[in-house]
Amino acid sequence: MAKCIVSNPKARNLTPEELQKIVAKAMGGVSKLEKVLGIWHAGKLFYALSTWGLALTGLYRSRAILKFAAMGVHTTSKVIMRAM
Repeated sequence: MAKCIVSNPKARNLTPEELQKIVAKAMGGVSKLEKVLGIWHAGKLFYALSTWGLALTGLYRSRAILKFAAMGVHTTSKVIMRAM
């Protein structure tokens, strides 16, 4: 980052205090972007969890599908245990 600042011809004649203010302002913008990305990832997580919750609710309401899914998990676990 320092290399980028020094390469700018306008930055060469600034005082250290002015450079410090500019860098602090730039870093403030980066932290705002990180906050937005954090909110975005949290939204994706909530969406995924709610989708799985709706899918599990649908499975629970239909007992035949729930029994079929449980039988599949049970059979798969038996096969894996035998393979070990």
